[in-house]
Amino acid sequence: MGGTLKHSEDRSAGAMSGTLKHSEDRSAASMSGTLKGSEHRSLASMGGTLKHSEDRSAASLSGTLKHSEDRSVASMSGTLKHSKDRSVSSMSGTLTHSEDRGAASLSGTLKRSEDRSAASMSGTLKHSEDRSAASMSGTLTYSEGRSAVSMSGTLKHSEDRSAASLIGTFKHNEDRSAASMSGKLKHSEDRSVASMGGTLKHSEDRSAACMSGTLKHSEDRSASSMRGTLKHSEDRSAASMRGTLKHSEDRSAASMSGALTHSEDRSVPSMSGTLKHSEDRSAASMSGTLKHSEERSAASMSGSLNHCEDRSAACMSGTLTHSEDRSAASMSGTLSIPGPQCS
Repeated sequence: MGGTLKHSEDRSAGAMSGTLKHSEDRSAASMSGTLKGSEHRSLASMGGTLKHSEDRSAASLSGTLKHSEDRSVASMSGTLKHSKDRSVSSMSGTLTHSEDRGAASLSGTLKRSEDRSAASMSGTLKHSEDRSAASMSGTLTYSEGRSAVSMSGTLKHSEDRSAASLIGTFKHNEDRSAASMSGKLKHSEDRSVASMGGTLKHSEDRSAACMSGTLKHSEDRSASSMRGTLKHSEDRSAASMRGTLKHSEDRSAASMSGALTHSEDRSVPSMSGTLKHSEDRSAASMSGTLKHSEERSAASMSGSLNHCEDRSAACMSGTLTHSEDRSAASMSGTLSIPGPQCS
């Protein structure tokens, strides 16, 4: 993968393009896109195409994002084409801001092949006058045989912004029962601890799944630990996740480690890595290892990010190496901004 992002001298225009190519044995899949800003930055367009080889049938993706001159309206449209047996899916939508930008409405349409009919989506996001709360509501309507799905939620901040609560409801039609979602994020007074919890409940025939987690900072904020638990029904057992991110005293390096534990028959994959900055913070290197159970072997990943002295350009390269039976994959890219070039 390679790509370049260039700004004009006055930073009024920017163009982005990239290409992704697979090897011959996996056939050719190419991706390209461009992001252009006009002189007044009032119009931005984005487009891309993904093409598969003949033996995998043809899947093309393209899209466009346009802003109006006053940036009050943004429209998006795209088309996704699968092979003949998957037919065509088209999607279009519009995001409109109110004059005071206190509210935003979103509407769109998703059309599938004849046997799947069409689905339309609309919603509204409103902020309170003091912007301490935001409410969101929306509706997704399927064809006649699929009925409708409604979604609504509210995000509220406390006066000191130490706590935020999120509540919402996702309702299915009668034949699929109901699923409700709620959660709360609380900060401690010194903002050293943040807790998050929520519950996702399915209908009786699908049992229940609950989610909770905690993020804790150390007193000097040099380390943070995160843990959580996802529980499925009895036949799926449980999966727990934990990890730690530690900074060095001068914050020049950070190490991360974690583990995801499944039930006994799923084994345990572990992940660890290190991010190091150079003294002048002009370069950063990253390395890590992801280990699966014995029958899955291991994969290692490393990369580097280098800045020029004047920070006008940055280059990035990396390599992802699999075990012997998986061969190797390499990744590289370049980010350039006009100015003196570094070697």
